[in-house]
Amino acid sequence: MPAGEALDILRDTDRPVIVDLDETLFLRNSTEEFIALARPALLAELLLRLLDMLRPWHLRPWRWFGGDASRDTWRVGLVLLLFPWTMRRWRRLCATEVAQHVNRPLRDALAAVPGPVVIASNGYERLIRPMLPYLGLPQATLIACRLRRVSHRRDGKSALVEPHLAAAVVSRSVVVTDSLSDRALLERCAVPCLVVWPDAEFRPAFPRDRFYLPGDYTDKVKRPRIGARQEFVRETGVIWLIAGLSADLPGVAGLAGLALLFLSLWCVYDAGYHENDRCALRFEEDPALTAEALAFEDRRFELKVWLAAAATGGAGILLLGGWERPGLFLIWAATLLALRGVYWFYNRIDKDTRVWPYLLLQGFRFAGFAGVVAPGPVGWAVCLSVMIPAWMVYVVYRQGRASGAKGWPQLPVRAFRLVLFCVLLVPVAALGGGAVLWNWATPAALAWLGLLALWFDGRPIRQRFRRLDRPRRQAA
Repeated sequence: MPAGEALDILRDTDRPVIVDLDETLFLRNSTEEFIALARPALLAELLLRLLDMLRPWHLRPWRWFGGDASRDTWRVGLVLLLFPWTMRRWRRLCATEVAQHVNRPLRDALAAVPGPVVIASNGYERLIRPMLPYLGLPQATLIACRLRRVSHRRDGKSALVEPHLAAAVVSRSVVVTDSLSDRALLERCAVPCLVVWPDAEFRPAFPRDRFYLPGDYTDKVKRPRIGARQEFVRETGVIWLIAGLSADLPGVAGLAGLALLFLSLWCVYDAGYHENDRCALRFEEDPALTAEALAFEDRRFELKVWLAAAATGGAGILLLGGWERPGLFLIWAATLLALRGVYWFYNRIDKDTRVWPYLLLQGFRFAGFAGVVAPGPVGWAVCLSVMIPAWMVYVVYRQGRASGAKGWPQLPVRAFRLVLFCVLLVPVAALGGGAVLWNWATPAALAWLGLLALWFDGRPIRQRFRRLDRPRRQAA
C-alpha cells in the first residue's frame, strides 16, 4: 500500500503494532551499516568476499548452518570475531547517525499509538540495542535475532515473534514491513501494511567489488544463479587433486599447491570468458549474453585477474618446491600466457571452427598443471576421461546449432566420463603392468566419477531404460 495509507491506519488504530526496523522505521539497513564500519576496510572486504565464496551456511545438514537466510549471521559473526573494535565504532555511529535516518512520519505516528508497539526485526539484537535510544520510541519493545541462534533468521519473523507475543496479540495487530519475506506474519495479523518507503535506501557495506576472486566472472556474470562456482570446483578442481594423487607430490603441501594452481588458471579462464562476451558484442550478429554480461563494466578487470592469478600461482609454486626449482615459476607463467593466447584466438574465429581450439582449452582446463606437476598414467587417464567427453559434447552442440537446433544437448556426460576412465585403465595396465594402478588416484577417480555419474545421470538413464521384448504398460 502507499506510505500515506499506512500512516493513516496507524493514526486511527488502537491495536497493537508490530513494525519492521530496517528500511522501515530506520531508513537504512543496520546490518550493512555495521559491517561497513569494519577496519581495515580492504581486509574486511576480502574476508567477507571469501566467506561469500565458501558459503558455509550451505553446509549439510543445512538447518544447523542456517541456509541462505543466515548469510548475514555469518557475516556479522566474522566481523565481530576478527574486527571486535567495530562494535565500539558502531555505538559512536548510533549516537550521531541513527536519528538522522529515522523514518520521522512513521516514528511520529507510532509515538501516538495508544496500544503496545513492538519493533520486530530480522536484524540482530546486539546491533539494534545501541540504536533504540535514538529512534524516539522509548515505549517500544524489541524482538530481534540473536547471533548464536541461526534458527532466528532461518525460520522467519513469524517464528521469531512467537515466543514473545501471544497468538491473540498477533492476530489483532497491525504489522508494518517493507519485505515479502515477512509474508507469514502479514497473513496472521489483522491489518497487514506492506509498504516500500520512498526515502528508504539499502546501501551495501562494500558497494564496489574492489577484489577479484577466482571464478567471480563465471559465477556472477557468465553463468549466474546456477551455482557455477561450485560446479567448476566439483567438475574440474577435484579432478586436479585426484590426478595429483598419481604424481610425486610433497604430501598435503603439494595438494594445497596444486589447488592454488587450479585457482590461478581459473583466473585466466575468467579473463577468457570476459573477452568472449566482449567479442560477441563486437563481432557477432546474434550474441547470446546474460543480462549481467551486458551490464558488466570494469576497466581494470584484466589487471585484477592477472594479479589474482600471479598471487595464487606464485603461492602454489612455492608449496610445490619453487624455492629449489625457480624454473617452475617461468613454466607456470608460460602456461597461463599460452592459455590466454588460445582464448584470444578462439574468441576471434567463426563458431564452427571453434571446435578445434576448444579441445586445447579443455586440455588447459583439466591438465594445465602437467608442465609443473607430472601426473602418473592413472592421472593422465583421469584427465583424458573428462577432457574428451567435454569436447565431444561441444562438437555435438556446434553441429546441432549448424543444423538449426537450439540449446545445449542434454547428454549423460558424467556417465561417459566414468566409462571412458574404465576403458583407459586397460591400456594403462597393459603397458605399465597392474602395479601402475595401485595408487590413491585409481580408487579416488572411480569413487568420484562414479558418484557424479550416479547423482546426475543415474535417474535419467534408468527412466529411459525399457525392454523391447515386453509390452509397455499403459497408464491407467
